[in-house]
Amino acid sequence: MAQRPHYKLQIPIDVTFRPTFGIWKRLPESSPKHLGEGFDLPVGIEFWCKPIATRDMEQLNPWKVRDKFLSVEAEPDSILGFLIETGTFFEPQAQAEGLSQKQIEKLSQIEFEALDPDQAEAFLRDGEPLTLDQFRHWQFLVNSLLTTDSGKWSQFLHTDDPEDDDEYSATIRSAAYPHMYFDWQQKYPLGVISTHHTLPAILGTVFVDALRGAKVRSCARADCRELFEVISAHERKYCSQYCGHLVSLRRERKKKREAKRRIKEWRGKEQ
Repeated sequence: MAQRPHYKLQIPIDVTFRPTFGIWKRLPESSPKHLGEGFDLPVGIEFWCKPIATRDMEQLNPWKVRDKFLSVEAEPDSILGFLIETGTFFEPQAQAEGLSQKQIEKLSQIEFEALDPDQAEAFLRDGEPLTLDQFRHWQFLVNSLLTTDSGKWSQFLHTDDPEDDDEYSATIRSAAYPHMYFDWQQKYPLGVISTHHTLPAILGTVFVDALRGAKVRSCARADCRELFEVISAHERKYCSQYCGHLVSLRRERKKKREAKRRIKEWRGKEQ
């Protein structure tokens, strides 16, 4: 039986992200670890989200969300602010009744300690956990995927031992098979990857950028390291003129200091 040929299609692809908002809280170390009936809170959990099924979800630009995600300082307050703004991070297991975005933000600002024991137990039972280490590691992985040629992604998609597969590789592989549909209402057909959760939206932008051959580099300025897309054949090392100028200025100042030091040493030898 002859093998069916593969057709090469050229169509634009977009990623749409309508978040599932949730009530995010940072859990204190004193939060209950055992909630009865075999339900135990995992050790090391820093954040917990109760997903909310909003009716009129606003659409966020997933590329801007990705930029913000990568630039978030890996400390609890900054991470919590990002989570409240962008909604559920992973795909949630359950959702509560629909609330407005303002109600969600207000509830997110209530301290966990202010909940009575029954409220705390209900919140934790139906929620989504996230640790600081998970958030930081996903920042590292997204950065690595963007700056690594897609032909070398096997190191992120698979582990050496299939039986020892980790959550990160499995999540990336799952995101590589997104829900996609064709929008025929445009002048030309548009392929749309649609998601309602932050991490799949971010990974979706990574895959689309790889498909279109985007080359992403990290700024050569040691105290910046911001990612930027290379859009010309020019060998660009810095994310902005400011960074390039600052590095050049520092280099000149270092040369002047070295020159002064050598002159001082030379004069010391003469005396």
